[in-house]
Amino acid sequence: MKNKKIVAGLLALTFVFGGAALPNTVVNNSVIASASEEAEVLRYGDYEYKLLEDGTAEITSYDFYNSSDTEIEVPAEMNGVAVTSIGERAFSMCVEIKSIVIPDGVKTIGAGAFNMCNSLERIVIPDSVEYIGELAFWECNSLKSITLPKGLKQISDGTFFVCTGLENVVMPDGVESIGSGAFSSCEELKSIVLPKGLKKIGASAFANCQELESITLPEGTEEIGADAFGNCLAIKSISIPASVTKIGDDAFSKVYYTDESEDDSSDYYFKPLKDLVINCYKDSAAHKYALENGNSFEVIDAKDSKTKYPELIKEGYSSKYRQFRLNWTVVGGAQQYGIAVKLAGKWKVQAYTDAAATTYTSPKLTSDQSYQVVICAKVNGKWDTSALNNRAFTLTVR
Repeated sequence: MKNKKIVAGLLALTFVFGGAALPNTVVNNSVIASASEEAEVLRYGDYEYKLLEDGTAEITSYDFYNSSDTEIEVPAEMNGVAVTSIGERAFSMCVEIKSIVIPDGVKTIGAGAFNMCNSLERIVIPDSVEYIGELAFWECNSLKSITLPKGLKQISDGTFFVCTGLENVVMPDGVESIGSGAFSSCEELKSIVLPKGLKKIGASAFANCQELESITLPEGTEEIGADAFGNCLAIKSISIPASVTKIGDDAFSKVYYTDESEDDSSDYYFKPLKDLVINCYKDSAAHKYALENGNSFEVIDAKDSKTKYPELIKEGYSSKYRQFRLNWTVVGGAQQYGIAVKLAGKWKVQAYTDAAATTYTSPKLTSDQSYQVVICAKVNGKWDTSALNNRAFTLTVR
């Protein structure tokens, strides 16, 4: 099953930092020498911390076994030392905590820091935070909304993986990359505005967000990873800027299974999301992706003035009905337009429109066929057929 394969790949990240799902060991001494780390582990109330090389403190664990607090305000100082870091797994599996406020001055939140805090509904992250690690909020199922700090440059792999209750995310314009599986399986996420300055969307970043209806990709985005929007069944259209130069396999696809069991032994294959229309620019990476994968698309080029010949403005394709819709520029004095197709080496007019109509929708076409097409205008009673081969364009049915 593809979902399980995505899960397995992201769970593999936990081994990078020792298995985020394991509970922290509770230690009661006030000062403990760690056999595996150079720094001493110190205690402050319900917290354990260690001193960093710059003399500041990193919280290493929270004693949730012996604490009854459900609303936590992390102290800004511990024994007179400023807290600048929430360590890896520091609050992992603190299942009773509902609210956490992180103090200003904290710069990093480690991998798995709050993973599996299943009751966590609210977290305040100060703008001083510059880094949030992998799987930091994995399976925080009660978390509905989060505002990310202004200093954040990247969203790490699996940061909000399987946050099934997450509905709203506010990203700052400084974020340049969204990691693999960062929002995968966020089942309640319906819309998200990606920030200006974003360059890369990682593999499976929004996979299985089946309620996601709206997403805006900013100009300047360069890469969309494999399966990035896989199984996003509710998206009806997405606009992809010309700045995108790389799109991974099955970025806009749905997974199908060869049997109904959907277990690990099932074979699966991909088909384009049938209700999704990709808005793209002529000959861009998104246009080529749609052509190669059979996705529905509309090609938009910025031409709206009168032209000598009819020039293609918008090319739409429905993979569901195997039909094209064409929109072209106005030709001054045109009395009629004709859509011609090259058949057996000769141009033959297949359809006509009147002077007021600059759009045409084709009949249902044959799969895996390509057509050479040109649009002509009738002016002063004559069809202008000059330079047909130079003006022609190709329509490919998938």
